Amino acid sequence: MSNIKFGNYITELRSEKGYTQRYIASELGVSDKAVSKWENGKSNLSIEQLSKLASLYDVDVNDLLKQLVDKEKEPEITKIVLTGGPCGGKSTALTWIDNYFSKRGYKVLSIPETATELIVNGTTPTTCRTNFDFQRTLFR
Repeated sequence: MSNIKFGNYITELRSEKGYTQRYIASELGVSDKAVSKWENGKSNLSIEQLSKLASLYDVDVNDLLKQLVDKEKEPEITKIVLTGGPCGGKSTALTWIDNYFSKRGYKVLSIPETATELIVNGTTPTTCRTNFDFQRTLFR
């Protein structure tokens, strides 16, 4: 399902009619925040709401449903790898990348570096006998 495509479509229909989100919300018995979430692709309507919305916009329900089915090929997965030494800004950059792309409708999967995971969970160079043992633990 393409919630963003659907959201853009119903936003366009609403604008063409000159309706506000508040008006749509009152007609459907929901909050204007719910309408905003539909238009931003962050939540879905119920079948009943979809039917009422089609009626308000003078379109067939099937036209709305077609917008929910994304017939385009799924996009390829893009991988971004951050490297650098300690205090190099990787964590800050990762947070920025996550926020930036999530707000634009992308699904973002962040994987913390292995060393961070080990250290946060109690395995540090000081808990290993030697630095070599710590490096071997990181490698495993």
